[in-house]
Amino acid sequence: MEEKKEIVEDGQRVPRPKEALSLSAGEEASLKGWPEKYRQVVENAGEGIVVIQGGKVRLANPTLYRLLGYEEEEVRGRSFLEFVHPVDREVIRRRYEERIKGEPVPEVYDIRALAKDGKVRILELRSRFILWEGRPATLNFLADVTERRKTEEKYRLIVETMEEGYYEVDLKGSYTFVNPAVCRYHQAEAEELIGLNYRGFMPPETAERVFKLFNRVYQTGVPARSLKEDVVIIRKDGRHIPLDLTVSLIRDPAGNPVGFRGITFDASERRKLEAEWERYRDFVENVADGCFETDLQGNLTFANPAVLRRYGCTWDDLKGMNNRAYTSPETAKRAFKVFHNVYQTGKPAVLLDYEILQRNGERRYIDLSVSLIRDSAGKPVGFRGISRDVNERKKMEAERERLQQRLNQLQKLEALGTLAGGMAHEFNNILMVIQGYVSLMLLDLDPEQPHYQQLKAIEGQVKNGADLIRQLLGYARLGRFEVQPADLNEVVDRTVTLFKPEEKKILIHSDYAPDLRSVEVDRRQIEQALLGLFWNAAEAMPGGGDLFLKTENVLLDNETVRPFEIPAGPYVKVTVRDNGMGMDEATREKIFDPFFTTKGMGRKSGLGLALVYGIVRGHKGMIEVFSRKGEGTVFSIYLPARQGEETAEKPEEIKPLVLLAKPF
Repeated sequence: MEEKKEIVEDGQRVPRPKEALSLSAGEEASLKGWPEKYRQVVENAGEGIVVIQGGKVRLANPTLYRLLGYEEEEVRGRSFLEFVHPVDREVIRRRYEERIKGEPVPEVYDIRALAKDGKVRILELRSRFILWEGRPATLNFLADVTERRKTEEKYRLIVETMEEGYYEVDLKGSYTFVNPAVCRYHQAEAEELIGLNYRGFMPPETAERVFKLFNRVYQTGVPARSLKEDVVIIRKDGRHIPLDLTVSLIRDPAGNPVGFRGITFDASERRKLEAEWERYRDFVENVADGCFETDLQGNLTFANPAVLRRYGCTWDDLKGMNNRAYTSPETAKRAFKVFHNVYQTGKPAVLLDYEILQRNGERRYIDLSVSLIRDSAGKPVGFRGISRDVNERKKMEAERERLQQRLNQLQKLEALGTLAGGMAHEFNNILMVIQGYVSLMLLDLDPEQPHYQQLKAIEGQVKNGADLIRQLLGYARLGRFEVQPADLNEVVDRTVTLFKPEEKKILIHSDYAPDLRSVEVDRRQIEQALLGLFWNAAEAMPGGGDLFLKTENVLLDNETVRPFEIPAGPYVKVTVRDNGMGMDEATREKIFDPFFTTKGMGRKSGLGLALVYGIVRGHKGMIEVFSRKGEGTVFSIYLPARQGEETAEKPEEIKPLVLLAKPF
């Protein structure tokens, strides 16, 4: 039967049985030997070949039988439609009949064929009209494209359903294919877009950028993307839509460029995200609080400028640094517990008073809020948080504590002053009675009498008691002050001449302000207070040392003077500083207590610095002390500056002054 086959393929006639041809004798002679060669070609072809005539299979090659899983006798003579999927039968029948009639029919299309095992195979059909044994027939070539079509369908579905746009254009930039997403961007149907050139829906400046992009891809063959600037298209409604665009080259089987393809992304969301990111970045970059991220080991992976300013370094200095490198071991232990708890529970936590060490060696305090960072799978990958500088708060708390302690000290001293004043008056009354009787008895006795000297001794002790009472009254601010305008530079200088420390080499350094404001004071009282401070310094420097004296004008604000209950305003400050032994905190808190001494019990001390305190407070001033063990002591006396322009009176001639206050 194979000797009776005839094939017409791609418009070229292949030798066929002479019964089906009207050939001349010469033509017939020239075909000798061709049937066997033809049979070999058909039987070994990679495609299925079948001749259909009158709707039935007249000839098929082994490849077709293998495609469908049938034997030759099961196929030949049967209607070809029996092997076509029911859904496609009507279309295939109609196309077969139209081809036989010579009507235009697609030369290549797919059919779904039914194999013997019931499976559906997708076959690509290429059909030609021929004469078989002198009668109309079709010569059909069938290639199994089942897997290829499945792959194409998969990618078609992807392209059709993807949210991004997919397009193909020719080398001139006219659409040859668009997916539904591109249609949505344009608000147009695919039929309206196919053949439309990109310059027809882009502003001139955008079209020029796209041309350069396409041209670069054409010249280099390297895919590209428009990221720096949006590609803007103009929809039918006139709205401008920003897009991101990728471009790659389409080549034919010979490798020649035939067009471009690519993906388009709606840049509107990107713009929103970029705007949100910019707001977030601007916030993080400029917020006063520190923002940071670390890995699970506590190594910094991100820090905003506030953190860098706090540590006094650059990101290159901090990047990857572990928290233990910039805090104390004690704080690091506290931080580990808090971070570990966040890791275990997943709940945010707060770490207060976190101490950090700055690059310059200074210590600062921050409060931290910490939360867990998880990856997309929910796995912990690090920590992030916000740090707030509380150094000023810590300073304010320390200052409040200091002011509270000062207030407590002042209240204690005020209470002691009230007690001392009351006791002074009571003792003064007693001493007056004793003095009166002693005076009367002395009048009745001859100085040669043995009791006379004893009474004189009693009288001397009464005078000492009276001196002590005057000190108590001075401490209680109940004594009488004879105030006059005075220049504290001269008062301090006069006091220096009265200071005669025995067997001690003390070098005095003075720094007097030349434009010092005048004050209204009782010179004798202020000299006595200064001498008390000088002697206190001398006792703190048993081997000798340096005594520094300084005067200056200062302006005290409300915050400074509030604990002392004195008005804010201009004051004259006198500073007495030594480089002696200094005091510890416990001693410093008691130095203004009456009769307090560091010499031990049984040694005479007097009121000491308590008298200095009383004199200064009696002049509506204040006194401060700063001292550390081994670092010396600084006393600062503040006396209100005199209001008005009267000059200070010149001091009288220097006379010896008895120091009533005993150094501690």
